[in-house]
Formats: sequence, structure tokens, C-alpha cells
Amino acid sequence: EMLECDEFGNVLNLNMQSNNMEGTIPPEIGVLVYMTSYISFFNAQTGPIPTSLGLILPLQTFDVESNNMDGDLFKPEFYGLQEIVNS
Repeated sequence: EMLECDEFGNVLNLNMQSNNMEGTIPPEIGVLVYMTSYISFFNAQTGPIPTSLGLILPLQTFDVESNNMDGDLFKPEFYGLQEIVNS
């Protein structure tokens, strides 16, 4: 599934692998505060990892392999992501 939501419409999992996506991850991703998985490998995403990602505390998987992203997940803005196991 590309998109999995709970019964209230909250996004839980977003899987956009190999989808020819280009551009940056928008800072608005931070409103998806129930998301546990963001998978977007083998695309053409660029730019920095948005600091708003640090607002998604249940995030366990953040996979942007084979993109052209800048930065890392080891900045103070991301210290709240204690559940992350795959990045």
C-alpha cells in the first residue's frame, strides 16, 4: 500500500518507493504526527531533511535511500525520534 491511515484518517504509513518523485520533502510533513513509516527510496528527492520531521514522535522507519538528500538525522531537532529503528 502506498498510504495507510487509521480509522480517523491519520496517516500511519507513507510508501512512495520508486515513484519518480522529484524535489524536496516539504516541511508540512511534520503535521503527520501519527506516521510510523516514511519510505521513499529510489526517487529523485533533493534538499535537506526537514526539521519538522522531529515532530513525528512515533516515526520508526525513514528510508530515503538512493535519493539526493542533504543532512542527517543526528541533529538536536530529531532527538525526540527515539522510536526510529530504520533510517
